[in-house]
Amino acid sequence: MNPSRQAAADTMPAAALRVRALNRHVDPQRNGWTFWTVTATGNLLQSVRRPTSGLSA
Repeated sequence: MNPSRQAAADTMPAAALRVRALNRHVDPQRNGWTFWTVTATGNLLQSVRRPTSGLSA
């Protein structure tokens, strides 16, 4: 599996678990790339994501 896809697969359920732990009344489905931040910079995790080649949006 493409490392970028694997990371996305790992960040999404982690984000959902965190949202559910904080507030059970909110829909926990999240895009992990835009949910998590990089501690050192405060930027979204998306900011360190490598572009995937050959995939259309």
